Amino acid sequence: MKRKEEKGSSNKKNEEETKKRKIIVISDDEEEEDILTLNKVTNNTINKSKTTNSTINTTTISTCSFNGEHIYYNKLENELDSNHFLTLTQILEPSKAKSIFLSSFCLDFEFLQTIIPFKTKCIPITISKHWSKTEEKQGRTILQIGKSPFCICHPPLLNQYSNMHAKLFLIEFEGYLRVVVTSANLTNFDWENFKQTIWIQDFPLKGNNNNNTKFGKLFENSLFEFWGHLTCNLPHKFLMRYDFSNANAVLIASVPGYHKDIKKYGHGAIKEALKQLEFDKLTNLKSFPVYYQMSSLGTMNTDWIKELLTSFYTKTINNGDLFHIIFPTLQCVNNSHFGLRAGGMIHFRSKSYQTKTFPKQCMSLYEPTQSNHLSHSKIALHVGLDKEENSIYGWICTGSHNLSQAALGKLQKNDTQIFISNYELSICMKVKSNIKIEKDVIDNSVLESACGLIIPFTIPPTRYDFKSDEPFILENVQDN
Repeated sequence: MKRKEEKGSSNKKNEEETKKRKIIVISDDEEEEDILTLNKVTNNTINKSKTTNSTINTTTISTCSFNGEHIYYNKLENELDSNHFLTLTQILEPSKAKSIFLSSFCLDFEFLQTIIPFKTKCIPITISKHWSKTEEKQGRTILQIGKSPFCICHPPLLNQYSNMHAKLFLIEFEGYLRVVVTSANLTNFDWENFKQTIWIQDFPLKGNNNNNTKFGKLFENSLFEFWGHLTCNLPHKFLMRYDFSNANAVLIASVPGYHKDIKKYGHGAIKEALKQLEFDKLTNLKSFPVYYQMSSLGTMNTDWIKELLTSFYTKTINNGDLFHIIFPTLQCVNNSHFGLRAGGMIHFRSKSYQTKTFPKQCMSLYEPTQSNHLSHSKIALHVGLDKEENSIYGWICTGSHNLSQAALGKLQKNDTQIFISNYELSICMKVKSNIKIEKDVIDNSVLESACGLIIPFTIPPTRYDFKSDEPFILENVQDN
């Protein structure tokens, strides 16, 4: 899918409006005082302006409604209402929001306008997005669209293959902050044609007796640092007002570069998170399979899969028996609800698949469980069954990390350095059952009934039959 550039500067019908915008480019070496001055000007503008009522239908959700214990999805056509579904309007609640931060690989301003009435409502909006080195510049751009001030951030890219792929939303409301980590880009195509995962938690303002827990401090530090990376070092002072002590997930970030701290980013960060969650001590979990579902599959070999599984604290690969790469076949895409036209968001190169070292034995079928819809989600799931306790235990990691070295990183120099190409963000959280399990096999119905966890693909999956099953490869379809 071709990335859409900023509509205001590229669409002819908006040329007249574009001329009215005052654009100030702030280079990377600007001092914080300049940004603080900008914030003061913005706040003064907001205080003096009269907010226009939005004409968009908004489902109002009460204060601090989300506790971070669940994974939600967007609702697509032909699906019945469910408490597992959220709309983008429900997430952002623009009628109540005081400020909004959004990060996305692809961005469609026309779509965003249908959710946030920034032309009629004065609300500060900061956006971090992917950008083209040949057409755009690194740094921050301040502009006015309608009544809303915008700060557009282009974070540093490592090389031509580096991407800003993280999907993080921060929404300030009166008295609390909403943190959202999702797999969805800010385009209508993403929200209307594919299933997307959504993790969301509300955090209140700090009180006098703030309980600074280990996980809360870990979440806070990760959020502050990643904010700086995405916004070209905008101050994070406003985030320090909130209490993250009850965070129910660990943030997993990836930042482009060669990193000596191999525990900080990518699959090294997953390993550290699992250690913090004490999964490194659960030896019985190692005998259960790991499922990894994604919309984009990168170049890899068996050695890298072994490296990955080491970070997952599971047994190393042995004919692929405990690791499942969940990826759709051509038949699956063709027979899905939206058919082949939805295949443009599924990426895998024929050259990578045909490489002799690619771990084909790990390939398993993506069989949709939600009204025959394809999913743009990226999910790593490792769950086991405690037969003595009749319970499920394990973890899930979901967000923007596809199964690739660019996203998850590759260890170098005798495992003393990790190389990463992309900005990515996911969350890692525990999965546990709330009721006794009567089945001997963990499947979708058990995960939903016992753990409240919906998974968009069939568990346990079926391995590829290489006599008839081929992964969906867009270039092969286009060539035909």
